[in-house]
Amino acid sequence: MLIQDNAMPVPSREPFISTRALGTIGMLCSPMLYFASLFFSQNPDAPNPNQIYACLFAVLYLSGAMAAATAMRRLRVTGSGTGPAVLYTVQMIGLLLAMMSDFMEFTAPGLRQTAFFFTADMLAGAKLGLKSARIYDAYLAASAETDAKGYYEIKISAGGARFDYAGFTFKYSRGLAALELHPADGSLSESYPAATGGVENFVMLAYGIADAEGASKNARYRSNYYGGTLILRYIIAPPGQDPNDFARMLASGSEIVVTLTPVSSLSDGNNFSRAFEIRKKVENSSIGEFYVCNVPIGRYDISVKQADGKPLRLKQKNPTDSVFGIQPTDTTESAQLIFNPLSADAKTAVASRGNWTDLEIIVERP
Repeated sequence: MLIQDNAMPVPSREPFISTRALGTIGMLCSPMLYFASLFFSQNPDAPNPNQIYACLFAVLYLSGAMAAATAMRRLRVTGSGTGPAVLYTVQMIGLLLAMMSDFMEFTAPGLRQTAFFFTADMLAGAKLGLKSARIYDAYLAASAETDAKGYYEIKISAGGARFDYAGFTFKYSRGLAALELHPADGSLSESYPAATGGVENFVMLAYGIADAEGASKNARYRSNYYGGTLILRYIIAPPGQDPNDFARMLASGSEIVVTLTPVSSLSDGNNFSRAFEIRKKVENSSIGEFYVCNVPIGRYDISVKQADGKPLRLKQKNPTDSVFGIQPTDTTESAQLIFNPLSADAKTAVASRGNWTDLEIIVERP
């Protein structure tokens, strides 16, 4: 009697690569994943000079996985029929796409592209960083610093890249601040291809809209602007009551007059002498506030008075224990105002986003 197991047919003629050879390749290549992990960056925000080796071992591992999957398919390990065949096809397509991506990284780890950076002063020492444009591999792919003439060149890795940060650290009054840079044409590409590269010019702005769409949705959000944001908060006396009976509170319907007078050049080096006067009527509510957004970055003398000329008291709320803000931090006279940067590290200045945090001041009657 002849008994044949349909689940494990024996081919009449061995293919070009035998099933045993495929299994052997799979076994030999399986440890390659471990070696690939040794070369992958442990810090996703740092450049990885060993990326080419990681991709080489990844290609070997994926080749072994494809060989092993083919051998198991020949032996009908998952059974016969349409379902296992479809599963095998989908698996092979996924492995092939992954291997092609890593193979491109191995054979062409980066094509040189030149992009020129300039400002009115040909700013040197600015820092720029690119992240991989691939969603599943968004590590810091490359970085550069502008030379003495303000130029930079960044090598784009295979798969494309996008700008992560573009900033410059400068001395700002009593401390250091990281100033963000603005693309000269007003926008950044979501992906700069390695095959063609690109040219991206940056300029330094002391004020302006960084994100027009974001500003239209939230006009108060500080990162939508390159200028600084000033918030004044106050408590309002109950309507119909004598405000003198409520210490430090402002009368409903009264008017606050804020004057900002420049005492230095702007952060971009331009001279600026125009004083700002902002008037705000006190609304009929228990707690009031108003925002002054996109003020050119520089140093100012600030005074806050009532419409009749009577002074108001200023108390700094945020930041605390900082060289930035107002000096003195509690006064009924004018104070010197210095906006508060998010950090002093140029690598934290996100490209095409404001890098200044809110300066909060409490206003009250003396």
